[in-house]
Amino acid sequence: MDEQTGVIFQESQRFGHTFVWMCVIIVFLVFAGLTGYDLAIHLAMHPPSAGKTIPHSALMIMGIAQILTILFIFGILYTAQLMTEVRTDGLYIRFKPFHASYRRFGFESLKTYTACTYRPIMDYGGYGIHRGWKGWAYNVSGNRGVQIELVNGKKIMIGSQMPEELVHALDIAAGGRRTP
Repeated sequence: MDEQTGVIFQESQRFGHTFVWMCVIIVFLVFAGLTGYDLAIHLAMHPPSAGKTIPHSALMIMGIAQILTILFIFGILYTAQLMTEVRTDGLYIRFKPFHASYRRFGFESLKTYTACTYRPIMDYGGYGIHRGWKGWAYNVSGNRGVQIELVNGKKIMIGSQMPEELVHALDIAAGGRRTP
């Protein structure tokens, strides 16, 4: 335990490189397809012989916009990071760059928590921050995590590569302050 910050458990996770590149390639293919489709429709409606084709500058702008969009999405995915901490006063989660600060769950608000295996796509709609039919999920990889039920009935899945250690840290930190 870090005496100055009260941190008992800390985990930081990032998206895998394969996942990031798959997303970038899919976005590229979608944008390239849309650009090609727009160009084909325009050429069909305005054949080059009619003198009303898309100017080269417009094609360059569309290409630059496509590249900038892909770079933006790549940057978001590359810098995304799920940080989980158990401190002496509660459970903290932060999903950078989407959360400016940690989200705190005091031990008094935790009803149950259990290490488990889950299906990210089927149960929550994928990786990232999702609300699925089983509640909220914060995950970046794998299929292991800690299922938390709050006193108010809401459920949260926190993806973890060390779910048993996270549960153990919660047990230690809660020290009987959790609702049974």
